[in-house]
Amino acid sequence: MKNNVPLKAICFFMLFCALSFTIKAQSLQGGAIEATSVCLEYNVPAPDINNIAAATGGVQPYTYQWEAKIDLSGWAPVVVGGNGLSCSPGILGYNTNYRRKVTDANGAVSYSNEVRLYIISDFFAGRVTIDTTLQYAYFLPGSIIPKLNSSPADKGTGNYGYTWETATNPSGPWSEIIGETELTYRPAPINTVGTYYFRKKATDAICSNTSAYTNIVAIHIVNSLPFNQAYWTYRYPCVFPNNLPSKLEGLPPMGGTAPYTFQWEKKGESDASWTPIFGETNQSYQPPIINETTQFRRKATDANGTFAYTNDDAIYYVNTIPDPGMIASNETAIAPNAPYDAAIDIKSASNFYNGGYVWQSSLDNGNTWIDIPNYTYGTYFPSTYTSPSTICYRRAIREYCASDVRDTWTNTVCIQPTLPLTDGTISINGGNTACNTPGSSAVTITGTPATGGATPYIYKWQIFDGSNWVDIANTNSESYTPEVLNYSAKYRRVVTDANNTSLTSNEVIVSIQSNSPLRGGLIDGPIVTCSNTAPGIINNIIDACGGGGVFTYSWEASTNGGPWVVIAGADQPTYNATNISENTTYRRKIGDGCGSATYSNEVEVFVYPEIEGGTLTPATQSVCAGDVPELLGLTQNCHYTNGNVTYQWQRATSPNGTWTNLNGATQPVLLPKASNTSSYYRLMVKSSVCNAEAVSTVAAVMVNNCNGKDLSNNENTLQPSTLSVRDGMKLYPNPVAKGQTVSITLNGNSNTNYKATLRSIDGRTYSSTIEGAFSKGLQIKLPTNLVQGTYLLQVSNGTKQWIERIVVL
Repeated sequence: MKNNVPLKAICFFMLFCALSFTIKAQSLQGGAIEATSVCLEYNVPAPDINNIAAATGGVQPYTYQWEAKIDLSGWAPVVVGGNGLSCSPGILGYNTNYRRKVTDANGAVSYSNEVRLYIISDFFAGRVTIDTTLQYAYFLPGSIIPKLNSSPADKGTGNYGYTWETATNPSGPWSEIIGETELTYRPAPINTVGTYYFRKKATDAICSNTSAYTNIVAIHIVNSLPFNQAYWTYRYPCVFPNNLPSKLEGLPPMGGTAPYTFQWEKKGESDASWTPIFGETNQSYQPPIINETTQFRRKATDANGTFAYTNDDAIYYVNTIPDPGMIASNETAIAPNAPYDAAIDIKSASNFYNGGYVWQSSLDNGNTWIDIPNYTYGTYFPSTYTSPSTICYRRAIREYCASDVRDTWTNTVCIQPTLPLTDGTISINGGNTACNTPGSSAVTITGTPATGGATPYIYKWQIFDGSNWVDIANTNSESYTPEVLNYSAKYRRVVTDANNTSLTSNEVIVSIQSNSPLRGGLIDGPIVTCSNTAPGIINNIIDACGGGGVFTYSWEASTNGGPWVVIAGADQPTYNATNISENTTYRRKIGDGCGSATYSNEVEVFVYPEIEGGTLTPATQSVCAGDVPELLGLTQNCHYTNGNVTYQWQRATSPNGTWTNLNGATQPVLLPKASNTSSYYRLMVKSSVCNAEAVSTVAAVMVNNCNGKDLSNNENTLQPSTLSVRDGMKLYPNPVAKGQTVSITLNGNSNTNYKATLRSIDGRTYSSTIEGAFSKGLQIKLPTNLVQGTYLLQVSNGTKQWIERIVVL
């Protein structure tokens, strides 16, 4: 973890123990840099680049490495003086970018902002031309003067300002033309005969003391325009064998006296003098196929007999065979600052005419080639995109002549896909740990080489000091042999490739054997849990200690006394147990860095048993249609739970359901109401512990077609129309002692054929002896085997029932 700095308990051979906590660190920030000036001259040391804000965040200590980059190259470390907060670049030969790389103790990397230094010795103001094809600079007084065009300034910082100036003498004095700050300028009409001069001044806006001037353009104001022979428009200056040269599109002359007459002339490479071309007296001329380099010119004559020639322009006959040069891949780092997948110019093209470089790439080993647009440099630097497959390049010198283009290709360079950097692995004695006695020579930590990325690689070994990873000086090697150790130590290796990508290896531990035996510590956890529920964390009560080196942990579990099974992924001092459905015992295994192992105590977690719904009584009873059945209850109110129990009676017309809750029937006993149809009853029992539920046995009330009342009302609710509770039955005394006689007064009765039943709240029944009966009541004697508690006393006479609670002391 690069953003968390763990401070962990470490047991060395002296058994020092510390508390464990974590500090959240800020992410690493590279800080800020600034140059005292970004403008410099050739052969003058560049200004210093100073630290404005140091690095922050991450884990100290920091290391710094300055990096530089010129155009069309990659970032490269600054070798001389490149490891401080500031940098002195020295004398530079190119515009150069700088940045500062910072690496923290955990190997995290961040960069500062970039600073670009500009060489302005060759600052160029651009070039001014008159906006006319003839480049004819003579005008009558008051004429509209063509626009003056200029190219942008160059070889500065890229941020330029412009002003235009005028003079009547090329040596000055020059006057600024107010408000003219663009690349183009159109002079106002001039009425006075004379010659007027114009130029553009360019100033670098960043390097404000740097300015330059363009060439000077002269505008002549005359009373009569002199005769001027015109050129022809642009044409290709060369032609390949058997190709038609470009047509010479002539422009009309200016000045003198019209009309004009023309005569085209030629002079071959083997000719000593110019020869008129028979019949070619037009303004333009299309030369035929030529077989040697040939010069052409046009003679123009005005009406006064004044004549002039155009310049002598040649069309070159190109029959040479160009040498396209040679390219090579950079896989062997022939250009150290260039990317791995660049195509490097080994030999430039030669013996060509009117040409430039073009590049193509292929993803199918040269069967199909695709142009790389707008890339004309000798070396090809790929974009940041990395091809997932082999990519091939080739370069041509492309010659443009007349109506044809000729490409001559170099060799083909194929570059294997850039594999990602891998850091390799480190090991000690073939594993990740080794055990030494105090003061003995350490064993060499063997490293495998890094692969992929960009070579060369830089290796850096680090040791953990209990809080931070610290660099070990002078350890740029694949393997490392530690010094003699008197304490356990942890090591790792950081590899950085030429692209400044860094990766960190696995860790190895050199343990120092202690004289104290390894002790497994003490664990504790929850005792009981619900079925299919996670019991929670089994805690570390006493740390493991003794042994040698760093501890490793694993956890094991045994179900119902079965074999011990290792729990996958449980490798911490505590264990957050997952769902169990059976009684499970846990223990923790501790291993040290010297191969010893021991166990903690064992912790058993019990699973709550399933609760029991109980057995209903009577299981089956038969009644006549319309008669009230006997009270239903549990034979024993034991549900095997220590939670609060709630009840819900359900009824169905079949022993297999569908079951419907009886509204308000939430006691452990139920008096079914009279009905014309048979019914089945069961009791749903729910415990507050684990939300466990259970169902009792089913009790059947079978209705026979014998004398009874015809009842057809809704049976989903209890209807107390024939059952009197409390207000229909009075008991005296209440509470009562066991074996005592109880007097019962009944309302609304004439039938003295009584039956009395006593039920406990867990459903058990007790016989009571009727000692006397009369129309308004009876006397009963309670049994002597009762225990203290609350009971239900049920009295019936075949046509009516009464129920009341009675407390036995």
